[in-house]
Amino acid sequence: MANYLEWSDDQIDGALNSINLAIKARKWPEEHLVPAAFFDVDNHPAFWCLDTEDGAESFVSPEAAITWIESQGIHLPCVARIVSVLNKIRNQCDQIPAQGDDEYGADDLTIDVRLQLHSDSYWAVRSGDSQYDQDHRGFWGSSCVGSDDSDDGLEDIARDLIDQCADSAAQAGHKVIEAE
Repeated sequence: MANYLEWSDDQIDGALNSINLAIKARKWPEEHLVPAAFFDVDNHPAFWCLDTEDGAESFVSPEAAITWIESQGIHLPCVARIVSVLNKIRNQCDQIPAQGDDEYGADDLTIDVRLQLHSDSYWAVRSGDSQYDQDHRGFWGSSCVGSDDSDDGLEDIARDLIDQCADSAAQAGHKVIEAE
């Protein structure tokens, strides 16, 4: 274990920055989690604290604080953010040749979409052929977006993608936290 009593101000700032990055990765409201180093009589960091809505959590090290942050569950993305990405993909449908069987014709252009959700709450929407996905970590939802999908249809697709990820994460034993 590192000797935190010998840390410089730069090392303390770096540790606080690491905790802040973990908080941001969880997409938590920053005003609810404020990392701080408390100092002993010799002005050395003695322990770390996160001020949460439910009170304060204190830790013996920045690593312990990050571990606690990561154990608090997976925050699901909000539907509106997913819809925003899906809308951009829908707009590309007219520029990409139709996928699937020839029986559907040129008017039914679709693009495969996947929502990837990591255990640290980072998420990404992937589109196109899934064989090109290089990052296979996390939890996934899949669907397709068509050029004729309405805004309401995109919202339904977004909800379905999020639900698939949430189900997969819950089955793996993770606490799932709905977006506000």
